[in-house]
Amino acid sequence: MTVGAECVFCSIVRGEVTPGVLAYRGATTAVFPARSQRPQNLGHMLVVPVAHVPNIYHLDAELGRDLMVTVSAVARAVKKLWRAGGVAIKQHNDGPGGQDVFHVHFHVIPCHEGDVFFHGDMRFPRGKQDLPLHERVQQANRLRDELERDAGFCLGTATRSGTVPHGQPGRVMTGCSIDAASAADPLGPEADQENKKASPCLILQQR
Repeated sequence: MTVGAECVFCSIVRGEVTPGVLAYRGATTAVFPARSQRPQNLGHMLVVPVAHVPNIYHLDAELGRDLMVTVSAVARAVKKLWRAGGVAIKQHNDGPGGQDVFHVHFHVIPCHEGDVFFHGDMRFPRGKQDLPLHERVQQANRLRDELERDAGFCLGTATRSGTVPHGQPGRVMTGCSIDAASAADPLGPEADQENKKASPCLILQQR
């Protein structure tokens, strides 16, 4: 899959489609809820690089570090927000490895006692259902707020520039509005158009 319209994750990260689901976007990483989630494991998030990288074999050390810092922060957040007993991190490469979108991504999934996530006939990924857009936007809003409260992740000085100067120390936070009224959901049809409204997205500069 190539950069551009063919890569749905690139389109989401750029705010071209379903911008309300973008919970976090920094200089190098971004986070948004998975479209398909198990009812027993709501709060399932995807952590991706901002740049198009097809799989884990192409990650350099710096980007790999930034992704792991983001995964760790998101894991803390979903564990707290969804009162999970634990968090599963899953990552797939190539078709035989279970990869379905060829933009490297990490699944961060809250798990609970008795949710049969790992065992039984209904173990993950069985039982996944497409989550309505408005529910994904709500999840993104909750995660964004929690990341802002995480002193170990959201450090920096507030700015209204709307830009992220790559390579500078600290993290720069701002709010931006993206008009979602005309944005289509590339991951599936959505009937609830009233939820496609201007939504804030968090832009943070990775250290």
